[in-house]
Amino acid sequence: YKGVTFYPNRQCSKKYQLKVKVGGTTVFLGCFATAEQAALFYARREAGRDTSDLTAPPPPPPPPISGAEAVRQAEREGLTLTASSNSTGYKGVCYRPKERGSKKYRLWVTSG
Repeated sequence: YKGVTFYPNRQCSKKYQLKVKVGGTTVFLGCFATAEQAALFYARREAGRDTSDLTAPPPPPPPPISGAEAVRQAEREGLTLTASSNSTGYKGVCYRPKERGSKKYRLWVTSG
């Protein structure tokens, strides 16, 4: 779609970026979850229609749960957290103390 670029390595869920040229200047119009959303935004913008439903901020994420609550939730779902001898105690989980924000644990999974 015109002006839509896919960025597969983005860490967020909105991997499609929309940019257009206006008077010789590139204008960033936003990031979208799908190429079709970005194309719809562009088509509505060109037609002078409302685009607010496509640009509304996402709902706030649920509050983080404690480690104990995560264990209880896994038990409620009939899941078993796989123990490991690493510093976090769980397979595939690593602690990143220098990570900005509250998400200092990362899960690494290899498939295939």
